[in-house]
Amino acid sequence: MLREPTWDIVVDDDGQTLAVRPSGELDMSTSPELVTAFGKAKGQAQLVCDLSAITFIDSSGIRALIELGQREPERFALSGASEPVERLLELTGVAGWFRRTSAV
Repeated sequence: MLREPTWDIVVDDDGQTLAVRPSGELDMSTSPELVTAFGKAKGQAQLVCDLSAITFIDSSGIRALIELGQREPERFALSGASEPVERLLELTGVAGWFRRTSAV
C-alpha cells in the first residue's frame, strides 16, 4: 500500500517577521502553496522560509524559492535548510543566491 507523502505549512507572523515553515516534500504540487503563504506579507521587515523540515525538493521547489528571493531580495531569507535541500541548492548553483538567517 502506497503512503501519501506528508505536507504541512505553518505561517507565523509577529508583525516584524513573517516565518513560513513548510514540512514534507516541496515539489510541483506543493510549491504554489509556499508562494501563496508569502503572499500574506505586508510590512514585515523580514520574510523567512524555514526549510529544516523539508525531506525532498525538486526543480519546482527551487524555482519557487528563486521567485520569492527575486520578488523580495531585501527581506527574503532562508533558514535551516535540511541536508537534501542544501545539496540541491549547491548542485543547481543557487545556494549563494539567498540570504541566510538563523532567526525564525
